[in-house]
Amino acid sequence: SVELSYFEQLLKNVKLGPDGSITLSHIDGTVLMRWPFKEKYIGLNLPRAKLYKELAVSRAGRFETEAATDGVKQLVVYSRIAGFPLVIAISQSTKDIYANWGKFAFAVGFMLALLCMVTEGLAMYLTSELKRRHDAETKLATLAATDGLTGLSNSRHFSTTIRSEWQRAMREMTPLALLMRDADNLKSYNDLL
Repeated sequence: SVELSYFEQLLKNVKLGPDGSITLSHIDGTVLMRWPFKEKYIGLNLPRAKLYKELAVSRAGRFETEAATDGVKQLVVYSRIAGFPLVIAISQSTKDIYANWGKFAFAVGFMLALLCMVTEGLAMYLTSELKRRHDAETKLATLAATDGLTGLSNSRHFSTTIRSEWQRAMREMTPLALLMRDADNLKSYNDLL
């Protein structure tokens, strides 16, 4: 035999919330000890409680029910104690479980929303920077291939284009033609600009 005060001392520091409890009972439904301790429950016989119906199916498990003693909706985890006709059940109010979960879910949801907004902002900034870089590179390529005075393609552009066209003509085995025109009086034209 074990004194019930032993269980009271053993379980007094367990925190299960205001509607949680730990119950030690005989497999016939007689409550032997309960924490938080309430003397009116000691010796109470509850053979029709869902715990004992579940115990008939499995030696350990969990289920959700309304408590037989106070009607509070609870999540119950139970296990039969090996070698003894005893079962221990730990129950916690679903309201308490979901209250903590709700706060946690709100915090996680808020952080995810904030992260999404920051990511979207950074993506927009990166897109604008890539466009600005592309525009600058295009402008620089145009400036590098254009004569600043006349606005016409320069010799560098000519060399690049003729090389590219030569390689294409060799690859496709097609003829290549080049037409060159000399502009008379270019100096006087340049002086007007």
